[in-house]
Amino acid sequence: MWINYFNGTTTPQTRFLRNFRDRDEIVVGDLILCEVLQGFRHDKHMIAARELMLGFHYRDMGERDMALRAVEIYRALRGRASPSLT
Repeated sequence: MWINYFNGTTTPQTRFLRNFRDRDEIVVGDLILCEVLQGFRHDKHMIAARELMLGFHYRDMGERDMALRAVEIYRALRGRASPSLT
């Protein structure tokens, strides 16, 4: 659902996110946050997505700070392996 949302794909789920993103029904877990943010190739897109996702209700599945740190490490390592992706 989140990948479709950020790629601009229209599905019933992405319509829900677009139309109701201020509603209390949306909850983001740290592992989802980590997985989604790791997929962004450009910093400005990842930062915008992070701000959007952190605006929803949050629930620990593990730990948010650890998930965000994992994103930083993943992106740094990916940048070293392929500089053109950063």
